[in-house]
Amino acid sequence: MPHLNNRHIFPLRSLVPNAITVLAICAGMSAMRFAILGRWEEAVIAIIIAGVLDGLDGRMARLLKGTSKFGAELDSLSDIVSFGVAPAVIMYTWVLKDIKGVGWLLALIYTTTMALRLARFNTMNEDENANKEERRDFFSGIPAPAAAGLAVWPMILYFLTDLEIFRNPVLCIIYIELDSLSDIVSFGVAPAVIMYTWVLKDIKGVGWLLALIYTTTMALRLARFNTMNEDENANKEERRDFFSGIPAPAAAGLAVWPMILYFLTDLEIFRNPVLCIIYMGVIAALTVSNVPTFSFKKLSIKRDYVLFYLIGISIFATLLVTHLWATMSVVGFIYILTIPLAITHHKRRFGSDKPLPPESIDQD
Repeated sequence: MPHLNNRHIFPLRSLVPNAITVLAICAGMSAMRFAILGRWEEAVIAIIIAGVLDGLDGRMARLLKGTSKFGAELDSLSDIVSFGVAPAVIMYTWVLKDIKGVGWLLALIYTTTMALRLARFNTMNEDENANKEERRDFFSGIPAPAAAGLAVWPMILYFLTDLEIFRNPVLCIIYIELDSLSDIVSFGVAPAVIMYTWVLKDIKGVGWLLALIYTTTMALRLARFNTMNEDENANKEERRDFFSGIPAPAAAGLAVWPMILYFLTDLEIFRNPVLCIIYMGVIAALTVSNVPTFSFKKLSIKRDYVLFYLIGISIFATLLVTHLWATMSVVGFIYILTIPLAITHHKRRFGSDKPLPPESIDQD
């Protein structure tokens, strides 16, 4: 892992395909927004646009010779948003919600299978023993963009024919079951959608822009994390003890922290859309920043204190059950306090070194 205060220079040829991938994420998120607003045709069009952009980014990367491990990771995260989560949300809000429980279960199954399919695709691409000719000419299973298009195909047929059979929830459930990267869904998309539907939508345009920015920065953060984990030149001790930026689960918790404080206090200030927009912007910036944060991987318990540790866990679990919002508020506050401590501790231990050459990140 390069030192957290390094500044890497990316060639423009690498940034162009990555920019297209970010636009694909925005298209997928916009599809979900249109679905929430009941604008079904525009939701399907947004999925189609995401598919076009997904096809362009890889070709553009190869054309400009700007392929990189970072770009591949970002593309995979974009796929789960645009072709895993968005179609599931669209179909659920359109018709699957009419069958309570089962409809949402199928939406979850579709998104999960898409994540599994993308994870398998990524691991197969790194298999040196794979048949290159076979891998070039064939996919294993339906590729993500095609699966997304097929998932919303009943909607397209309904728009074309107005036949109610294509809106039949049972038929759609069976169809999606046949058609059928956890972090970006749970910690990127979900908090953005929650905050948007709760308060950010009160400021038209800007609220959705912040939701897009948050999800995009989460995708960038996860792509960077995955590529840094494979860097053989990394300082293992530094990588073990510190994250670069706020990690995904903590960022998700902090993103919805205003909601938690509102549930605890009923103070309207925590529901103020302007305050929440500024707050989410800060969280998004910290997520992709080089600010060091504790990883807590080195924490260990002496054998003599294991009993007290288990008692503490039980007390914490009890507080979560009996005083959920107060406990989560305190946890969030304590975590925020650890950030300046992590910066000081990291500077004391590692100081500042010369930045690694760009080749350490950009890989043709």
